[in-house]
Amino acid sequence: MNQDVDQPIITIEPMAPPPPPSKATVEIIADVDGFGNLKWRHDNGPAHGGNGKLKLKQGENHEVTFKLVDNTKLEIRFDASQPIFVKEGSGGSCPRAKDSDLIMVSSCSAKELVIIDWNYGIPCELQYQLNFVNNIGGPIPAYDPIIENGGGGTKPTLTISNQ
Repeated sequence: MNQDVDQPIITIEPMAPPPPPSKATVEIIADVDGFGNLKWRHDNGPAHGGNGKLKLKQGENHEVTFKLVDNTKLEIRFDASQPIFVKEGSGGSCPRAKDSDLIMVSSCSAKELVIIDWNYGIPCELQYQLNFVNNIGGPIPAYDPIIENGGGGTKPTLTISNQ
């Protein structure tokens, strides 16, 4: 081995941060039917599936803001301790925990929940359940629509730095 030849130095470049997530707003509307029962509905906006499944475009991460519109006298608010449960796949019963790392809660207030849907991997459906309480913390029936993930987003990574 020739000791006069400079050996290459190995450097590690930091990963470029992922692009900012696309944004979607979903109105979650609480009404009372003609019998006094709570009735849920939602509006994803025309770009994200209207009143059907929340459709998130392939190849992007998404920031989804759920805005609660309470047309009842129940004083409904998001359950800040457990605002959303999620499970991957469309079969079976509603989720009973946050069982998917595709979703991360970013913030939660009484009338607004913001999540990040990393939307990575293959396209899939996510069953999600939004959890609510009344003004004194009593449970309100949950709402459980579906997210249709397009897949191909950027999976979050843990970066450890000593700088």
